Amino acid sequence: MPGEEIRAAIEAALGDPSRVAAAARLLRETGTETSLDRLTALAKRLVGASAVHVAVLTDRLVVVSRQGLPVGELDTGELHGTLCGLTASLSEPLVLEDATTDERAARFPVVRAGEVGAYLGIPLLSREGVVVGSMCAIDPHPHPWTTEQRDALADIAGAVTAELELAAVSAELRETLARQDLVLQAGDVGSFDMDLLTGQITWDERLRTMFGYDAEQSTADLDDMTARVHPDDLDRVQSAITSAIRSAGSYEVEYRVVLPGDGTRWLRNRGRALAGPGRRSVRLIGATYDSTKLREADAQVARILETLPTGFASVTSDFVIGYVNGTAEKILRTSRDRLVGRNVWEAFPSVHPERFRQTYGPTLRSGRAVVLEEHHPPLDTWYEIRVWPMDDGFSIYVDDITESRRIAAERRGALAAREEAIAEAERAGHSLRMLAEASAAMGATLDEDLLVELLLDAVVPGLAGWATVRLLRPPSAEHDVVEMVRYRGERDPDAPVTRTATATLLSRDHRPLGTLMAQLPDGDEVVRADQERLLGNLADRASAAIENARLYTTQQRMSEVLQRSMLTRLPEVRDLGIVARYRPTADQAQVGGDWYDAFEQPDGRTVLVIGDVVGHDRHAAAAMGQLRNLLRGLGFDSHVPASELLRGVDRAMHALEVDALATALVAVVEPDSGDGRRTVRWASAGHLPPVVVRGDGTVKLLELEDNLLLGVDPGTVRTDQETTLCAADTLLLYTDGLVERRDHSMASALDRLVQCLAEHADGGVRSLEEICDGLLHELVPARPDDDVALIAVRPRRPVGCPGTA
Repeated sequence: MPGEEIRAAIEAALGDPSRVAAAARLLRETGTETSLDRLTALAKRLVGASAVHVAVLTDRLVVVSRQGLPVGELDTGELHGTLCGLTASLSEPLVLEDATTDERAARFPVVRAGEVGAYLGIPLLSREGVVVGSMCAIDPHPHPWTTEQRDALADIAGAVTAELELAAVSAELRETLARQDLVLQAGDVGSFDMDLLTGQITWDERLRTMFGYDAEQSTADLDDMTARVHPDDLDRVQSAITSAIRSAGSYEVEYRVVLPGDGTRWLRNRGRALAGPGRRSVRLIGATYDSTKLREADAQVARILETLPTGFASVTSDFVIGYVNGTAEKILRTSRDRLVGRNVWEAFPSVHPERFRQTYGPTLRSGRAVVLEEHHPPLDTWYEIRVWPMDDGFSIYVDDITESRRIAAERRGALAAREEAIAEAERAGHSLRMLAEASAAMGATLDEDLLVELLLDAVVPGLAGWATVRLLRPPSAEHDVVEMVRYRGERDPDAPVTRTATATLLSRDHRPLGTLMAQLPDGDEVVRADQERLLGNLADRASAAIENARLYTTQQRMSEVLQRSMLTRLPEVRDLGIVARYRPTADQAQVGGDWYDAFEQPDGRTVLVIGDVVGHDRHAAAAMGQLRNLLRGLGFDSHVPASELLRGVDRAMHALEVDALATALVAVVEPDSGDGRRTVRWASAGHLPPVVVRGDGTVKLLELEDNLLLGVDPGTVRTDQETTLCAADTLLLYTDGLVERRDHSMASALDRLVQCLAEHADGGVRSLEEICDGLLHELVPARPDDDVALIAVRPRRPVGCPGTA
């Protein structure tokens, strides 16, 4: 047989894991070398071999005994390619008189090296018949083996196997005893062994300590044990032990022992009588542990259970009531004497057995707790029952929840009412928000067309699918039609509709202003009423806003007419073009305080005035009229400078008690001096600086000295300044409404004015009208929040001049 095939055969025979485990078991004990060595030495003498060795074969070759010369294969530990492995794999004796001629062994290294000539191997079999090793006799020279030698080696091999088995069993027994002692020690369990023939008791130290005896007393008799048993428990203990001895059975009993010093301890004892020949008990063994703490714990648990505010009962797996606490007696209105020891459906006839099993049986099977609510008709009481599974039944906790269920029902009713109230409040809140938003939006404008759009925005789609507003309005120059119709939504207003609601728009004196019609969504009567109420409220808000807009429009027209009636007509001055513009504020229905004025003196000088009375009401308008007239009266036939005109107005205001403050600028334009130039001298009372546009397109703000407003100090000294105008130059005077904005500084506003003048004057090519209209369009919003007045002049005769100030 080739070497690789032999190796494969050995691996197949010895590779079984269970065989390897059986062999490894024999190596657990290491103290058997002496006896094994004696057996090996005996085998060497009987067989007459040069060497004998014993090997245990796991997945390795382990030599446990050796006599005679060593062999090389025993030192490697390798299992495969060894004669020991070959012997074990054959499971029968291997007899080689000349190993060099046997094809199974000839290629083994020890044979080729001349260490083995004759070989006799016996497999070691465990008690289960599993090969666990081999015993081998070896000679370096070939020779025959006699039958007596084979039998002797086989007999000794059996003894070796028995010795290995005994050692392994001894080791296992010691380990088992060690574990058992560890368990007893951990559980504080004492044990005893009593010889019933002699009455002698052998007990361990733990048990002696439990009975209160000294450690030196290693043996005792039954009297020693019963002497410490509590008198009240003695008969019960003796009866249990006697019964077990008579029947060769077991017993379990719990009793008290009285220790020296009158201490008491609870012990729980389990014992068994062992029978000898004739089935008569000859020994009594037992184990005892101290149950004092458990007793105390049980007593404490009992005290706790009795003080629980919740009813408690324990029920066995057979549905027998084992315990009921005092609270459960009160809740169930039954004494525990009538409950304990009885079946559940016997104690409570109204409980159907099958239903009880179906309800609580799954708890026992699944081991999961369950919470139930049950109604007990005889007492008309609701109980909350919590069931907890135990090893031998389950625990039941019971609470009377009749009152809590009543309160819960009332609470649910209150919650339902609360939810309804919340829903109603939400509807009301939604309505109020819609009203507030619509009122704020409509209150922010006085445009009648925009008001109608805002009303439709409020209704569609937040309240209705579509809506129509028909608004009656009086004829005017701006409106030729007397009815305006606006529609919003997805449906044709001329198609037949259902669930529509109509609200009338009325003035304060109950004159009809129009109607609002909307298609409301489906809903109950309460919701429908809320929607119709909201639609009516929106119509009322819109009516007030529309009436306010109409009143404002009327007042604004009247104010503008009055304002413009107070502005003077511009004079027609030869060789000097004069243009003025006035635009009232859009958000005030009152007369403003801005004005402009221009008049020609008898000597040909032209006086230009621009001013702004502080305030924006009828008092400001009246003051403006007074100041205009004062300036006209003082300046018409006077040759005083512009600064003196302003000083004269200051003194007159003080003397005439004109209670007002105003800014003003007076500019006096001299006639043409014949060289194409006109001199302009001006003075300011806190007003904005004039602007001049030169013929070459440059724009310049003329410098001003800081002067007080008119009406502050009649003794204020004012100064005059002057510049020169050529024919292509333009001089602009203006009020702050042209440039002042809340989101810009005055410096940036004036810069913007200079930039716009440069664009619209176009180097003097454009007319004064184009320049003024362009400035108003560029700088003044469509709905200005302040009055705007401006006046521009330009010499008419084109005369060349340097165009410098």
